[in-house]
Amino acid sequence: LMKEIKSSQETVKALCEELSKENVLADLKGYARKQNKKRERCRRQVAQRKREKEEAEEHAAQQEARINAYRQRILDKALQEKQEAEMREEVDSVLSEIRFKISRTREYLEKLSALEQLRDARKDSYRRKGLYVAPEADERFTTEMASVRSLLESQLVSYQKEETALKVMLESEQKEQYQTKKIQLKQDTILECLFGSQDVDHILYPFYTYFCSPMTSIEAFMSNREAWDRCIVPQSYPQGESVPVQWVKPEQPSSQMWAEYCSH
Repeated sequence: LMKEIKSSQETVKALCEELSKENVLADLKGYARKQNKKRERCRRQVAQRKREKEEAEEHAAQQEARINAYRQRILDKALQEKQEAEMREEVDSVLSEIRFKISRTREYLEKLSALEQLRDARKDSYRRKGLYVAPEADERFTTEMASVRSLLESQLVSYQKEETALKVMLESEQKEQYQTKKIQLKQDTILECLFGSQDVDHILYPFYTYFCSPMTSIEAFMSNREAWDRCIVPQSYPQGESVPVQWVKPEQPSSQMWAEYCSH
């Protein structure tokens, strides 16, 4: 045990002598500071990667939400157009059927008139031959014809009312669709004048994404806003600058992709 204690004392003494040498303690402190800085840098890198991953996931979720919303708008529009087309077909079918019934009813009325004229002609023929029709037969014929005519005329009036109602419904629907399309076209024109066309060519899509990114990312909004704000303050203002010349008079395209964009 004494040997172990003595050996430990010698080890401690050697370490104290080593630490008492010039610059050794300063070197150790410097090494410790470097290690601390390295660990801190590693922690910042890990936090940065985590933050970038979260931002990428959030951006992907926003992109997916926009895509889903755009797809849903397309599906809703297609469904609405399909329902409107089916309704128009149904209304046209009913209207065609009603017009057919009106035509058939008028034919029946014309046949009744022809039948009355034919009976009158036969009565005249019988009268010239000295034959007469019994008054009861005339009365029964007149009563039956009046009943049938009244029924057909009431049906004709009912069919005509249905036809008028369907025509009014079609006209009001067409007028409403026209007004809706007119308003939508006006709104689209205003939005296009303010923000440009929503139909983006594949060549322009990267630029479109860049300029639309502030609508979904506060970091992109701050970056773009800073780039513009620094040009609307005096040049003497910290980080202020004048409007770049190429913003007034564009420079020559610096790449083939930019040249294709300029050609559009």
